[in-house]
Amino acid sequence: MSRIVFLLVLILFSLSFDVKGIEITVVDINTNEPIKDVSVYVVRDFIGYTDRNGKINISNEDTNIELIFTHINYNTLNRSLQNFTMNLTVRLVPKTYIVDSVLITAKRKKYNLSKAIKGNFTSATNFSFNSVGVTYIPYETDKIIKSINYAVADFKGVKGLQYQPFQANLISKDSMTGLPGKPIFKKNIEVKKNQNNRQKWVKVHIREYNIKVPKEGIFIAFIIPDKSYYNYKVGTVWSRVGKIDCVPAIKTVYLNNKTKRYSMRRYYSTYGKHSVRYDDLWYYMMELEYCDE
Repeated sequence: MSRIVFLLVLILFSLSFDVKGIEITVVDINTNEPIKDVSVYVVRDFIGYTDRNGKINISNEDTNIELIFTHINYNTLNRSLQNFTMNLTVRLVPKTYIVDSVLITAKRKKYNLSKAIKGNFTSATNFSFNSVGVTYIPYETDKIIKSINYAVADFKGVKGLQYQPFQANLISKDSMTGLPGKPIFKKNIEVKKNQNNRQKWVKVHIREYNIKVPKEGIFIAFIIPDKSYYNYKVGTVWSRVGKIDCVPAIKTVYLNNKTKRYSMRRYYSTYGKHSVRYDDLWYYMMELEYCDE
């Protein structure tokens, strides 16, 4: 009798092991921190995403397969399951992501940013609370991004808007839709122009993160949080075109057939279900400045 009970327990144990399969944990090779939302594929078949602990379970019915791990912030890794029966730790190498700005004059002599500012710049675009504008930056160099540059401005006779705070980020380009995908920085960067700064650009220095622009390009995000972020009693002011929110505006440059940049506004899923609006005539002046090295 005891032998039968032992066999039943052994069978149940085996079945439970088969259901669980192989537990894979994906971590950063440098920090050993778990990586959330890593896409896992077998050839072209999507299996799933890693959870917040960097874990995903794979059926161990066939260990003679090769898994593909992809993440916007890390290099893609192919890993065979052969010889692994229970647990597997996968270590991904971070990409060096970052963007360009000054390089426009070096790469494209016919499209000089300073000339664009003097010649094609005619206006500024105002924003409202809880909105986001993005400008697409194409891949142009392998250099590391030194800073994200914003040409913030006042709007239609209202002075001081350019000195109000906003938030910055970089966003990946979704390979399927071409729209902004996931933010590069987990937390938006707080930005506020110093009132002693008379320059056209507000620079957000990100050299320490070793970011490069990927081949598919990247988006720069200009983020205006909701009204509670600003602690305004009223929050609106009268301009020459009517009442507007007391938030920074951003300068615009006229699009031409040589401009590979384009802009959209009010698209960023973190801030609710905004509709996508393309600006057909202008792009928002947000640029990347690269390191000289």
